[in-house]
Amino acid sequence: MRKKRNKEQHCLNCGYTFKLDEGHNNFCPNCGQENHNPRQPILHYIYELLESLFHFDSRSWLTIRMLLFSPGTVSRDHINGIRQRYTPPNRLFIFSLAVFILFLEAAQDTMVKREVQSMQQLTLKEQMKWLDDTSRIAFSKPFFTGDKIYYTVAQLKELSHTKNDQLDEWLKKNGMKSWLIYRLEARMVKHNIESSLSVKDFNRHIVRIHYQVILLMMPISAFLIYFLFRRKNRLFYDALVVSVHLYVFGLMLGIIVSLAVLMLISIGILKDTTIVLPLVMVISVAFNFIPAYKKVYEMKWPTTIARGLLIGFLNISIQVLLFWIIAGLGG
Repeated sequence: MRKKRNKEQHCLNCGYTFKLDEGHNNFCPNCGQENHNPRQPILHYIYELLESLFHFDSRSWLTIRMLLFSPGTVSRDHINGIRQRYTPPNRLFIFSLAVFILFLEAAQDTMVKREVQSMQQLTLKEQMKWLDDTSRIAFSKPFFTGDKIYYTVAQLKELSHTKNDQLDEWLKKNGMKSWLIYRLEARMVKHNIESSLSVKDFNRHIVRIHYQVILLMMPISAFLIYFLFRRKNRLFYDALVVSVHLYVFGLMLGIIVSLAVLMLISIGILKDTTIVLPLVMVISVAFNFIPAYKKVYEMKWPTTIARGLLIGFLNISIQVLLFWIIAGLGG
């Protein structure tokens, strides 16, 4: 989208009088200053920002189509200087993230509406007071990694008095695995018990931490791509372009999957959004990420697959660590 200039008849810097030909008076030929007055009302800039982020034209649809059905093509063309036909990566990423958040929030709202409203407005500690010790309460695992995990009220009461360095023993005592992901889950539930937020608001808080993790992971993924696929003719900028396009694909796929899950929740087939991220990750890595690495870096398939899977493993590990830190679960 072309920049809209508020042009003047005379150069504000040197006084040069512009000719009538508007196609050639974007810059002053005498001093070089841009013929544009930036002093505009704030609503003008808000409008320009929204238009630049959400403006869709033929380039946008071409970019989306190529990202979905021709992995790596947009990144390779961008690196090779073929850019005019595509939407800039930063604008596409912001748009995709915004729409993804809207769809996931809508799915969360639909899920909450299917729960008992009075219970959702209570804190977890208040729920534990109302329910008997044998009642079970369901919790979504971190990163939407599959089905729900259930704790009885008696287990939750015991967990609330368990120190963080004793969580391994608590998990084993209750017949659960003591892997990092389960310790993270136990700390998150304990944090929920101690929180003054209602269950509904706490769940929203956890989901929004995932959005922060997504933003932080994009440049981190670029570093991983740069070092693991390092070649003489490839710069970190190139890896950043690849990372942005991969995340845009993941977000667009997340939008599609979230919309499908939202519909299934609405008609009662599904109860929550826990399937969203695992499904997006599997499809992304297998059908887009690894083929994109192959097309951009032109390595042999075994090398590409091995390094692509390593990047995926490191991404998940770093996401867990970032979630742990941001959620304040390390104490």
